[in-house]
Amino acid sequence: MSASTRTRLRRAAVAFAGAALTIPPVLAASASSLASAAPVPFGAPQATTVLNSWLKGLTTTIESGRISGIAGYITGPFASYVENSITPEQVAAAASKKVAPVALSGTKVVVPCQSGTPSLFVAEAASVKTFGQLFGRNVAVLFERSGTTWRADQAVIWSGPGGLPALCSESAKVSTVAALVAPVSLPAVAAKVFTGAASGTEHGARATAPFSPGGINQGTDSMTASFSSARAAMQRNHDGLSVSFATTATPPLALPLAAGGDLVFVTLHQITTSTSKAGVKAKGDWPDGEPVATPSPAVVHRQVDTYETVYALSDPRRLPGALISGSAEGFLGWSLSSVAS
Repeated sequence: MSASTRTRLRRAAVAFAGAALTIPPVLAASASSLASAAPVPFGAPQATTVLNSWLKGLTTTIESGRISGIAGYITGPFASYVENSITPEQVAAAASKKVAPVALSGTKVVVPCQSGTPSLFVAEAASVKTFGQLFGRNVAVLFERSGTTWRADQAVIWSGPGGLPALCSESAKVSTVAALVAPVSLPAVAAKVFTGAASGTEHGARATAPFSPGGINQGTDSMTASFSSARAAMQRNHDGLSVSFATTATPPLALPLAAGGDLVFVTLHQITTSTSKAGVKAKGDWPDGEPVATPSPAVVHRQVDTYETVYALSDPRRLPGALISGSAEGFLGWSLSSVAS
């Protein structure tokens, strides 16, 4: 993952795609679906039909200006944010057919191994655009069925080599290799590891275990390097920056991998606190480029930014004679609140 999309989520909505208001529609576009009851059997062809139905319905809903109707296509933490982020100008452009609200290319679907009638599938798009702007490449969106309705639930931009790892599916036999960390435990484990990496005080494989250190605290694009750069910019102005991660009420969702273990969608809160003894003027920027929150007093001495972040974590698993560490290669995030004082 790149620093802008994986780590410096304090600017996630803007840094992610260069246009904050287009992020949620993309996410919705690649994932939500309103469709009839899942047929039996339910495989890739049926999932593709659901995806196409969802895309058509979502497009019609946005073009007609019925933004509140988006909740019929998106669920979970994304829904309200998507609704609130679409601008009247975007709706007008979509209504006049000047631009498509959502456009996917290079799309494939995978129905992961699951017991009983399938209630989820993953749609992968090589490229996603919203309102004519590139949202991201290698976007993976999770669809879940509730009753007779399919909706988008979670999504990430995948930046690991080779794209999304192979999931156990009707066409791929699952390995019997067990995961070393239960999916239910991964949010707490990830929050601790990411907090250490963001602080810049934890280094090496031991600090990131059970995840591989590469994308977390090694290299110029790592989480540690990204936050260290932001912290240095603040310190040059005698200001402070602290970052921590916390678990949320959203439960993790595990998809079995063909190689064993799971690909786990984990939702965390990232809390970034900026401080300044001298103060930063309202309507200005912090030394690291973060805009001062609105509303704010004339001079701001402290600002707390909270972000919703979704990570796709491949579970660590043990193979004969070796430990294969898990990795964090998929990410999506947006701002929940920004409070200045």
